[in-house]
Amino acid sequence: MIRLRCMAVICVVSVCVMAGAGAQTADSARYAEIIELIDDNLHFTTHFRWAVTGETIAGLRDEVTPDDISVLIEMLDDEDGKARVAASGVLTTLGDDARPALEAAKASPDYRVSMGANDALIRLTECRRNPAGMNPDACPR
Repeated sequence: MIRLRCMAVICVVSVCVMAGAGAQTADSARYAEIIELIDDNLHFTTHFRWAVTGETIAGLRDEVTPDDISVLIEMLDDEDGKARVAASGVLTTLGDDARPALEAAKASPDYRVSMGANDALIRLTECRRNPAGMNPDACPR
């Protein structure tokens, strides 16, 4: 009887672990897709370098949905500054859908995550307050 219970517990735990691994793989795959989209949408600036611009954000916004918010929040801690800036910008364009996740990320002990979230929240507030004064590519649609 005890063996049967142990086997049942092991099966349940195995299924949960495999389901979690599948979800992690899907998030990892989406993370990689969004990074590729960022790289494909970089623009050459007047400072003679490839950078994230309003056009980058507009291009990305057409490819992401509110389902990507958790991946974008994770990107706020990416080693690549372009990924962090793009993630923050796209989160801004997601508007109120992203606000709860941004508020939670703002409290993160990780400086890059909290600052990226804070920047997105500031831009979101400015877009609401003064839409004419903001780049339309950086505001919610």
